[in-house]
Amino acid sequence: MYFVKGQLFFASTESLLNYFKKQTISGDIVIDLSESHGWDESTILTLIKVKKLFASKGASVTIQGLNVKSTKLIKKITGSTTI
Repeated sequence: MYFVKGQLFFASTESLLNYFKKQTISGDIVIDLSESHGWDESTILTLIKVKKLFASKGASVTIQGLNVKSTKLIKKITGSTTI
């Protein structure tokens, strides 16, 4: 399980993606965002990239703990309340 804390926006998304690129992947992954907030489209697109990265290595990703505003942003961008 990975815990992400803090504000996620265009200036932090590259660091988030690079962090996950360096991780050794085994099995299913859970990313807990209950102590963070996604501010913009780049955050959502980065989370989608992280899921695709892990999927390409045979792992599924569950993203949990999104706050209400982040969930609304996801729905606005993807048409769904989940990534």
